[in-house]
Amino acid sequence: MINCLFFTFGFVLFLTFSFGGMTQSSIHRSFLNMHRSILEISVVTIGDDGEDVKPYFNEPQLEKYVIDYLKDNVGKYTTDYKTSIIYFDVSTNAVNTNHHADGVRISLTSKINMFYTYKHSREFRINSRGEINE
Repeated sequence: MINCLFFTFGFVLFLTFSFGGMTQSSIHRSFLNMHRSILEISVVTIGDDGEDVKPYFNEPQLEKYVIDYLKDNVGKYTTDYKTSIIYFDVSTNAVNTNHHADGVRISLTSKINMFYTYKHSREFRINSRGEINE
């Protein structure tokens, strides 16, 4: 009887880690496959007056595109995830509060199973020509 309980407990743990590993791999792949073009369409290079400005991220637009991408791609594997988007100045690496940031850090956290939480971040920077580098 006790052997049966140990076997059942072991089998449940095995399945938890096996399926958790597949889920973690799928979430990680989806997050890493987020293409720079999602961010490129949020780069502002022309000011309100029609003049060229130092390139920066349009924050509301970028957040909408990133959140939609993650909902469509990571949402297939889990609904228990959180996204954090932090804007910063590339030259100082300080958090940007004037809504003209040329750097962004996107973080994803997801509870895979009761033993493991997935955490990963990606940083994107706009160079002087308006191109995005990671």
